[in-house]
Order: sequence, then structure tokens, then C-alpha cells
Amino acid sequence: MDHVTAQSALSQPKARHNWARLGESENIHARLAINETTRREAYALRHDGYLSHGYIDARPDGLFSDKYDEYTNSKTIVVYKNFVPAGSVRVCVFDPSSQAYGADQIPAADIFRKEILELLRGLRPGGQMGRAVEITRLTRHPDFASDNEIVSALFRIAGYLVLEAQADAVLSAVRPNHAKFYRRMGFQKIEEPREYPGLNFLTGLMACFLRNYEGVKQSVSILDAVSLEDDAYAALNRGDLISVFPKAPTFDQTPNQAAIMVGPGLNANRSMPNLGEVMHAPSFA
Repeated sequence: MDHVTAQSALSQPKARHNWARLGESENIHARLAINETTRREAYALRHDGYLSHGYIDARPDGLFSDKYDEYTNSKTIVVYKNFVPAGSVRVCVFDPSSQAYGADQIPAADIFRKEILELLRGLRPGGQMGRAVEITRLTRHPDFASDNEIVSALFRIAGYLVLEAQADAVLSAVRPNHAKFYRRMGFQKIEEPREYPGLNFLTGLMACFLRNYEGVKQSVSILDAVSLEDDAYAALNRGDLISVFPKAPTFDQTPNQAAIMVGPGLNANRSMPNLGEVMHAPSFA
């Protein structure tokens, strides 16, 4: 499917998911991995998650990282449940017009470089090459393998980094059994699955175009109120531990108090999709 067809498909209305009430996930937090301690937590989560599914062999140090973790166009997030590391995701920026070291190096480009360049060509005014971000290394610890709140949290916090990059498209190398979930998140199939270097599975290329972002938000409420102007984004970039999901207002709060707690643009009666139904509970690595 070419990217024009994908963009057209994204413009079609989507059914909303079932929702759990906000406030049920106040024990979920996140931190950007900007220090060695948090980076090691992320690499350990990856190792244990991928190992539990047979995607990698055990490493002596119990950590799984790669060259992309060292590039400046790469940022990693750790999500905690009850203050225990539960999941991690990495966001890599692909900007072929930049001269910065590693700016045109992301994991998906090792497999789909030609397709990615074609997809981005002409996405910017004047026929300029577009910019993309890849959501990669999304993983849960085996102890949280069936906890779909963790997946919701990972995608929500990754949303801040997507906005930060001012990208034209979001990419992901997706295993076939997860494609349905990504379609619900607004992604479209770009290329058939191929072998993923260094891992024991196949992935296909999927993409979501940012010009359709508002439409995606209408069907995926976990992205509500994700903004570069809110306090959570500033705290995230400081390396602070932040609460992922705003707290729902209680009945004894005034409307103004409720608005402050819930955040701009977020309805207190909406929260995360029931990802168990969306995904049929597949095991994310």
C-alpha cells in the first residue's frame, strides 16, 4: 500500500473503543531514561521481555541494548506500576535532511529504508522530504505480560515524544500478530513482514501520518490532553517521575478543581481503551 492510499484510509471514521474509568491507574508512572539507572532498567525490561518469548538468547548481564540507544535521535521511556519497572518503549527520529550524526539511522531503516524514503518523499511543502519517528522496543516485563494498562501508558507517553519531533509520520516494525492492534491505533500497512536483524521474528512496516493525528485522537482516547504545553511534558524532559494518567475528579470537587486535576482537553469520563479486547490479549515482547 502506498502512503497516499494509507493517508486516505486514515481519514475514514473509526469506532471508539470501550473505556475504563480514569483514576483506576493512578499507580502508573513514567520516566525518561536520561540517566544510567533508568537506562539499565529499560535494557533489563527489554531483555526479560524478549527472552520470555524466545526472541533473543539470554545475555550474561541481563541487559538488551543496541547501537541506536547511543544515538542522539533516540529516547527511551520506562513505565512503572506500583513503582516497579513494568514496561519500556523507545522513540527514534528519522530525518534524512539533517546532517546530525545518526539522524537517518533507525532500526526500521535497516529493513525498510527504500520504503521509508519513498513514504516520506514530498510530505513537506515544496516537495521536501518529511520526518518520521519510529516507535520501537515496546516491551513489558513478564510479570506484567497480560497488563494492558502498561501498553496504554507506553503509547501515551510516547505521544509526547512524537509531538516533540514534529514528525510527519510515525513508523513501527510490527509483528503480524500485533497488526490489528496497530490498525486500531491509526496505523496502516506499508510493507509485508521481513526478517528482523538480531531477533527471532518477522516484522512488517506500518505507518500513521501526523496530518491525521486529530482523527486518531478521536478514536484513541489515551492520547487525550497529550500536549507539549502541559506540565507533564516539562517534567518528563527533566527526568522526573510523572503520573501517566490524570486523576479523575471526585464528586465533591468544584468544576475548576476538576479541570485542573484532569488537565486541558481531557474528559473525566474517558480514559484508556480496553486493549484486551482490541488485541485479543497477545503478548507484546
